[in-house]
Amino acid sequence: MGGIARTSRVAGKAAGRLVGATAAGRIVKRYPIVGVTLFVWRWWRRRESRIKRQSLRLKSGSTITVSDKPTRRGI
Repeated sequence: MGGIARTSRVAGKAAGRLVGATAAGRIVKRYPIVGVTLFVWRWWRRRESRIKRQSLRLKSGSTITVSDKPTRRGI
């Protein structure tokens, strides 16, 4: 029964994605600003998930955050 349940779950996910993509496509076609907003939002989430941060405690109550994100300030 496990194999059948897994197949059913995979098929359900695929059907849900298809319905979601169809609905999103219609909304984006009618309201392009929504599409742009969704694209930027997904890009920002992916970008933020790739940045690694670490906080260092200097004195009590003082912290500094170090990340691997490149800066363009030349500091």
